[in-house]
Amino acid sequence: MTTPVLDLEQEIMNCWRVVDDIDLLYGNLMDGNTTIDDVGNILLGMKHLYQMRFEKCFNRFEDVMRERREARKSNLPEADGDLSADIPLENTPKYKFTEATFRTSNGIMLRQIQALKTFGDVRIGDLGGWIETEYNLSQSDTAWVSGNALVYGNAQVFGDAQVSGNAWVFGDAQVSGDAQVYGNAWVSAKAQVFGNAQVSGNAQVFGDAQVSGDAHV
Repeated sequence: MTTPVLDLEQEIMNCWRVVDDIDLLYGNLMDGNTTIDDVGNILLGMKHLYQMRFEKCFNRFEDVMRERREARKSNLPEADGDLSADIPLENTPKYKFTEATFRTSNGIMLRQIQALKTFGDVRIGDLGGWIETEYNLSQSDTAWVSGNALVYGNAQVFGDAQVSGNAWVFGDAQVSGDAQVYGNAWVSAKAQVFGNAQVSGNAQVFGDAQVSGDAHV
């Protein structure tokens, strides 16, 4: 009899097949048995195939976490051999990138995020805003980017901070603590917004500015 954890293990192994597939494709290309057009078509097919495999793997992971949470709520022991009890939920990533992308006017590619677990006001599966890399939004706390908000460059959002609406955070800016940036606000350059500060409306915070405490801009 299988368990969610064993099913998850199998799905992970299926995803690892991409390495063997790439090796096979590379070998055929080096041997002259595959044209560039063929490679393009094969890679496109592999993209869709592994998108489905990774989604299936993630669904199995959700099953493991769901069973673990339900067992804890009911004070029931997890099934024998179920290693989900050894998976610290707080150490799992809180979001993933979706396939959706957005390019800024200066050519920077941003990707939409989706919650992998429930935290703060965010629920598992919720779609978030748009960031360039994981550097822009911490994976280990309750900070979140939502709505049409954009965070890119060397900007960072962490702590319990929230960036939402049509807000932009970019450059080397930092938003942290319980700070909120929303509306059409911009935080850029080396600006810092922290504490319980709120930046909203059409406000722009830039340069070396710091907005902190209970300040509202």
